[in-house]
Amino acid sequence: RIMTELSTEPLSPGSVRVIPSEVSQEDIRIKTLDNMAVVDIPFHYFNSMEKDNKRLIQSLYAVVNTLTDPINSCGISEVQFTVGGNLVDSHMDISLKEPFMMNPALIKEEP
Repeated sequence: RIMTELSTEPLSPGSVRVIPSEVSQEDIRIKTLDNMAVVDIPFHYFNSMEKDNKRLIQSLYAVVNTLTDPINSCGISEVQFTVGGNLVDSHMDISLKEPFMMNPALIKEEP
């Protein structure tokens, strides 16, 4: 259900959609390993983003922060991203080889 919310248009004015509209909910797979969620995103997830690392980082951390938020009672404390089922070192200059942990400051949109 959490990923469904992230895959739809935001309800609040001025909010930004998290998962690009070109990426369907079915394109993203999640499995849990103890307290870690492994989120497999398709290759075209990156193509759907503008060539803007800031927007990509915000999108990734929106997923991380949502899955690791204690209010969701998932028991997840970190998120590892894979791409097309494979662990990748990086995309552009964003490291993807280590799991991400909650960081709410990174998803706030600047005016």
